[in-house]
Amino acid sequence: MRSKRIPDRDDQAAEFKGIELLVISPSQDTAEVVQTQLRDAGHNVHATWLDKPENVADALQSKLPRLICYHEQSGEQDIHRLIGLCLNIAPGIPVIAVVSTLDPARSADLLKAGAAQVVSPEHKVLMTRALERELESVNLQDKLKYSRRQVSGLRRQLGAIVAESPEALAYVHDGIHTHLNQSYVKLFGFDDPAEFEGVPLMDLVAPESRDSIKALLNRAAKPDEKPDPERFVAQRADDSNITLNMRCRPVSMEGEKQTEVMVFQEASSTIAPPPTNPFEARIALYETLEEVKALRLKERALGIVFICIDDLENLQDRMGLYAADQIMSEVSLFLLANLSDADQSFRFDVGEYVVLVSGQSSADIKASAEQIRAAIDAEVFGDEHASSPLTASIAVAFASEDSGNIPRLLKAQRLARKTSVRDGNTVVMATADEDQPSNSQDSDHAWLTRIKAGLEGDSFALAFQSINSLEGESRQLSEVQLRLVGEKGEGIHAGEFLPTAQRHGLMPMIDQWVVGQVLELAHRQRGRKEHSLMFIKLSRAAIDNSDAFIPWLQKQIAEYEIDTADIAVAFDEETLQFNVKKATSVVQTLKSMGLKLAVHGFGNSANSLQLLELVNADYVRLDPLFTESLIAPEDNQRFADMVQSVKDGDTKIIASQVEDANSMARLWQSGVHYVQGHFVQESDSSHKSDLNVA
Repeated sequence: MRSKRIPDRDDQAAEFKGIELLVISPSQDTAEVVQTQLRDAGHNVHATWLDKPENVADALQSKLPRLICYHEQSGEQDIHRLIGLCLNIAPGIPVIAVVSTLDPARSADLLKAGAAQVVSPEHKVLMTRALERELESVNLQDKLKYSRRQVSGLRRQLGAIVAESPEALAYVHDGIHTHLNQSYVKLFGFDDPAEFEGVPLMDLVAPESRDSIKALLNRAAKPDEKPDPERFVAQRADDSNITLNMRCRPVSMEGEKQTEVMVFQEASSTIAPPPTNPFEARIALYETLEEVKALRLKERALGIVFICIDDLENLQDRMGLYAADQIMSEVSLFLLANLSDADQSFRFDVGEYVVLVSGQSSADIKASAEQIRAAIDAEVFGDEHASSPLTASIAVAFASEDSGNIPRLLKAQRLARKTSVRDGNTVVMATADEDQPSNSQDSDHAWLTRIKAGLEGDSFALAFQSINSLEGESRQLSEVQLRLVGEKGEGIHAGEFLPTAQRHGLMPMIDQWVVGQVLELAHRQRGRKEHSLMFIKLSRAAIDNSDAFIPWLQKQIAEYEIDTADIAVAFDEETLQFNVKKATSVVQTLKSMGLKLAVHGFGNSANSLQLLELVNADYVRLDPLFTESLIAPEDNQRFADMVQSVKDGDTKIIASQVEDANSMARLWQSGVHYVQGHFVQESDSSHKSDLNVA
């Protein structure tokens, strides 16, 4: 849900263009008197009457007025307490004490308690002028607050522009460096820009070039002159000299005249600027994600943080496309200014951004995402012409050293967009538990030792969760789930150890272990009248290494002499989408062997139906978010149409994560064939030799 906060007056601009007043009085007459007097004086005001002081907190939460007027009729203690409450909830909003009769001692007491003015309806002129003075004061405070925001925004923008510029830039005031970037200090052989702030520019210029650089700075300070670049000899950190060029121009920053200095080695800068449009930024992001192996993720976690600005269409409607896009550009700069040196930011689309965040653990990544959300929520973006507060919905996925990071990015994109529509101002995890990185090298090594022991011994186990028919089918269906048997005999879920297996290339062996166990079980149930159908989820390794996996599987099926119709192999939709041509070839080979095919996480992309046509799956298990949409009370025609399209192709539909009977009924009405979840049945684990299907 969206976080609650005291509304800013900027939030209310679209609702009422005049002056909001809150009048607290036992009688509505007081509100009408205050409103009439200010309107007669030429002010467009609207007074909201509140008859009970104890409701003032709720009133201020819903709407922030310009003035609060309290008509004292209940004694000194009430107004003292109320003034304190208003000052705490809405600091900066004047509280006007309205009294029946002006008394100097009483007025002094109320002013001491925090009242901004003490007025009486008996003195209409004095009351009107007092109210007008407080309105003027509030307006000045608003302008000051806005100006401070603008200065803060300009400082942030300048810092981000300077820091991210590939050109060597610095700003100089009275010959002293005030702002400079990494490219600038590197050109002079240093590492940290902070070391240069407060350092004279001439300290970087060799003695023989100081006169010419001083002359350049003097010429640049004249507004009518645009001096050509000056070649000079610079002194580097190791006391060596280098010949550079300097270009200068005057700028105004925070009301002070400064000089922008750009230094380069050629006659003109030839450094290409960073991507400035979403398309180029997306290409740069894709290339970065494809090169993740160089980041050594075994030691650190890398989060793909997808940021989606909430209610963008409303912002565009109110401000227009140009102003809204200017604000989105400021968000880009805001993200740059609020990231650490190790993180990277990309503008993905209008109102969408991706930040690659590194940390020691997945918890660090989640905390960073929450900090980004909170920072956006606390900021007001824009300038004096158009400004607005914003919120963002953020989805976090975890990058891996395998080549599956683009699907992870797209999954985060989809979830961030859905969350923005449904909730807003929220951080959610777009990655399954098994994709999350281990928290340290020690835990990674410990899991690796246990996984190898499981492959070589008997510490792996299978668990089975029933998939129940909503149409009365008698055949038993169950999903096979992998467990690692703990020291106390407990079953450890695969999500805790599979990330380590993936990082160390053990997934092919794990796939074979699981398949081998299921084939043995299928061999033992051959004599039964009704065979159960078991779903085995395979990793992407089964597709990537199909040249080895397929012959091995064919040999195992022949040795166990099983009915392959008792086995359904399952792949995640995003696994199949990654390389559709190869995946289609592999699954058709599996189906030609008599195996059933299931697609998990179905409905996760715009191409789900096209993929289904290509692979001709026997079963699809809906993505949990898809299931939520079918359960939701409001009609969703898109999902209903997709379900009908699946049914028209004779594919059976499974809904997962079903948690209550009401959901089961709605799913049945939507046309779902099977349900699975803890409400239906908890997973049943076994690691004994006489495995039984639950």
